[in-house]
Amino acid sequence: MPATARTPNEPYLRAWVVSSFVQVIEELGGDPEDYERRFHVSLRVTDQGKEAIAAAPLLRLMEAAAQELSCPDFGIRVGIAQGQDSIGPVMVAALNCATAREAYQSSIRYLNGLFSAFDIALVDTPDGPRTVYTLRVPAPSRQFQEWSLAVTTKILPLVAGPSARLRGVYFSHPRLLEQEFYDGVFGCPVRFEERAYGVDYFDADMQRAIPRNNPEIRAIVSDYLDSIIASSGLTLEHQILALVRELLPTGGCTLDVIAEHHFVSVRTMQRRLAAEGVVFERLVDDVRREQALEYLADPDRSVQQIAGLLGYVEQSSFSHAFRRWSGTSPRAWRAAQRPG
Repeated sequence: MPATARTPNEPYLRAWVVSSFVQVIEELGGDPEDYERRFHVSLRVTDQGKEAIAAAPLLRLMEAAAQELSCPDFGIRVGIAQGQDSIGPVMVAALNCATAREAYQSSIRYLNGLFSAFDIALVDTPDGPRTVYTLRVPAPSRQFQEWSLAVTTKILPLVAGPSARLRGVYFSHPRLLEQEFYDGVFGCPVRFEERAYGVDYFDADMQRAIPRNNPEIRAIVSDYLDSIIASSGLTLEHQILALVRELLPTGGCTLDVIAEHHFVSVRTMQRRLAAEGVVFERLVDDVRREQALEYLADPDRSVQQIAGLLGYVEQSSFSHAFRRWSGTSPRAWRAAQRPG
């Protein structure tokens, strides 16, 4: 059945994500067509690339299937069955990057451009690289979270080699099954009821070279993916916002780097941003202000650490900017938010 047309600005995914849904539902004794009718989601999309599907109904379908088919690990089963198929040609571009880190950066850039239902950021922590997912769908997301990270277990060895391992996995929801089950699936420590969800990696794995990568294939696939993003009506500003969030902690969030990620010159990027009425410096400032408030709400983060996450070399630069935004210092703002 055709999927119900999504409304403008409704968070969406791409049809790649529904591969293997029919297979897993049938293996569990369910009727895929029944789920399609009830949730108005097509699980047999033929144009698996440009087809955008509403995210909220699919997330509700996943939760219902897990409960009705007595399968708490439904999302994990689908993710493992899909592997790299779940992100389609994004994976082809990744496999033709020079290193595993570059592959993740490429994938995140395109997934953020192709899927409006979530943002992914690759950040560097004192213990190693970390991907952080921000879901933008007002629907239960336990199965979707587990699906997202199960896919990662299949993708990491493809870009970093068969010996690569996850350093840790963390979810924002409570544990659905025994801890031993999750530890076995992901092969690393798994935490629950965190503030966000995502994956921790070993830096050595991220630095590994990808053998037999082909820059020409990457360029062809990148052009194809860019054409899908352009036809989706997703603004350049939205794409740049996601990239700024990813690059700020690296200290390398400059227009030169942004242009390089989009395979254009700085002048071309400036012209495109101007056409949308976007000022790059103002956009970066807005993201820093938004993230500063989010980080300050976490009592475990020091002001110095937050300054680094926002791309400031000096803590004093962050304090000056924060006073400009709020009229007070980061420490005073944090103290004022404490109850009592």
